[in-house]
Amino acid sequence: MLRAPAGGTVADLTSAVAFFTGLGPEIEGSTFVEGAFLDTVIGIPDSIGLRAAPVTRGGAGRRP
Repeated sequence: MLRAPAGGTVADLTSAVAFFTGLGPEIEGSTFVEGAFLDTVIGIPDSIGLRAAPVTRGGAGRRP
């Protein structure tokens, strides 16, 4: 099965994580992202973002 990554941008990651973990997924990890690619993608120069990686409790969505 091919799984395509999906993403979204939120103003308050803490609240977004709380919302989605309330639906069932767990957060496997998180990391800061920055650089020219991110600046281009979101259109804000010198951006720094935090990325959270959710997986379902059964492990679906986890990369091999």
